[in-house]
Amino acid sequence: MKFMEDALSAIWPNFGPGIIAAFLGAVFERGEETCWFLPAKDEDIADIHFGYDSGNIWLKCVRELYQAALVY
Repeated sequence: MKFMEDALSAIWPNFGPGIIAAFLGAVFERGEETCWFLPAKDEDIADIHFGYDSGNIWLKCVRELYQAALVY
C-alpha cells in the first residue's frame, strides 16, 4: 500500500501568502528556510499601480504546481 500524498508536504514549496506580492511584480528572494518579497523599484506610493500579468513567472509556477497536484 502506498500513501503518496504524504510525500506532498515534503516536496511542496511553501510560498505563503506573500507570493501574491511576486504575482504583482515584487522581487522574490528565496533563503534556506524563508523567502522575502522586495519592491522591484523605489516608487512613491501614489505611483504604484497593480495589474494582472498572466505571463508572470511566479503565477505560472504556482498554477503549474496546482495543476500537477490535481492530476496526481
